[in-house]
Amino acid sequence: MSSYADFELTINPKDAENSFVVHGRTAKGMQDSDSLILPVDDPRYQAFQTALDYNTPLTEDQVVDFGIVLYETLLKGKIWALFTTARETARSQGQSLRIKLNIDANNPALATVATIPWEFACDSAGIPLTTDHSICRFLTFPESVPVLSLGQEKLRIALVGALPAEMATTHPVDIQGELAAIHRSLEPLVTQNQVEIIEETQLTAPKLQRLVREWRPHIVHYVGHGDFQGTTGALILDDGNGKKHLSTARTLATLLRNSSVRLVVLNACKTSTVSSTALLRGIAPALMAANIPAVVAMQSSILDTAGKAFAEEFYRVLATGTPIDACVAEGRKAIIAYNFGQLDWGLATLYMRADDGVLFNLPNPPAPSNQVVTPTTAPTNETAPPATPTSGNSINNFMGSGNTFSGGNFSFGNVVAGNHNQTTINHGSSQPNTPSSANDKQQALAAERELLALKEKNLHNTKMQIAKYGIGVPVHLLNQQDDLRQDIAEIQKRITELSQ
Repeated sequence: MSSYADFELTINPKDAENSFVVHGRTAKGMQDSDSLILPVDDPRYQAFQTALDYNTPLTEDQVVDFGIVLYETLLKGKIWALFTTARETARSQGQSLRIKLNIDANNPALATVATIPWEFACDSAGIPLTTDHSICRFLTFPESVPVLSLGQEKLRIALVGALPAEMATTHPVDIQGELAAIHRSLEPLVTQNQVEIIEETQLTAPKLQRLVREWRPHIVHYVGHGDFQGTTGALILDDGNGKKHLSTARTLATLLRNSSVRLVVLNACKTSTVSSTALLRGIAPALMAANIPAVVAMQSSILDTAGKAFAEEFYRVLATGTPIDACVAEGRKAIIAYNFGQLDWGLATLYMRADDGVLFNLPNPPAPSNQVVTPTTAPTNETAPPATPTSGNSINNFMGSGNTFSGGNFSFGNVVAGNHNQTTINHGSSQPNTPSSANDKQQALAAERELLALKEKNLHNTKMQIAKYGIGVPVHLLNQQDDLRQDIAEIQKRITELSQ
């Protein structure tokens, strides 16, 4: 089911340590309260938490037993009765429940509640609660988060990662494998010119800053490593010299605050880990405080195979315009279906500020256009509709130079003395630009030549990436190389025609 009815659980502290009051409210307005005592002294909880912290294996029975402990802790007594009523009402309407864990981010007494991996909750039959329903961590902030209407603007997705050379041998991560899986899921939308993808697999903090400012992505998907020291979470980025650089939760929140980003997906360990004394120093909560509508993050390290399965199914469902809850649920099911580890299906946590789980409305497939548009700012909803590209490939490489490249549509920006001037040229599959005057012709010729230079630069960079692999080159890189060669040939042909 991809439609949800809210079931809100608001948790407040009591006098005793690890003792709380949980107040439940259904979508129909029914309410009740009961006590909640965290199971931190339960041996099953302690064994599981130790395994989670130190990446030690657990049997399926151990995971299920732990899940049942969480289920019976969260849903008991009056809350259980309220839950079953809400569940049956939702089922009768073809819906699932969105279980909103409302947590006051500014109340340190509630930070302990956020440390519990509620996503592992299972019923007595061992069925995970989060495969039928959704568990979302809602942190209370005064600002509202509206749905982004893209109009004719393409959905821009930044696929980024980092594996510093000093960690490549001891802590390998299959960044390219996961990004290739995401490309497969999004290929239909890329082909329809509804989605544009940019890649940066050697992410540094300065590159992230420029990417967010200049390319204005709606989604940032990170593959790599995370860390948690003391009370603070961090992403492990590259320092530009092959060494690791810890980009803390505070730094990430500063870089992404009030940006175009609507969703951050972090396939990195400990990115949803929080301190029992300082909730907002964890990465996911810090991004919530920075007005990011939704964050999917991991509680511990996840197998490469599980991460790829999760990401591929997640984006396949996201491409249909489904609420983010359902995307996460389907990603979990993919991990279970392939039996990738006993823990991995429950590691993803969803932090959200969008009430209905809808982060953006996907754009309609645009009609072909041969207009030359010269905006003076970054892309907006008022940008002219882009044309259908010559190829279905819309992959960008972010080189830190202020330039972006994309399939048959091209958008480039030049940063000179702090001024960002952007020109967009739309090329249909068979209809070249037709300048109406000599001046227009000269402008079009200059634009085509600049486009050619940048395409040739992108082809050179793509060849460099391919050369690093030797054998086993990712298919999307080979496709990108072919597309760029085709684009260059067509641009050269147009330049010849305009020069006559």
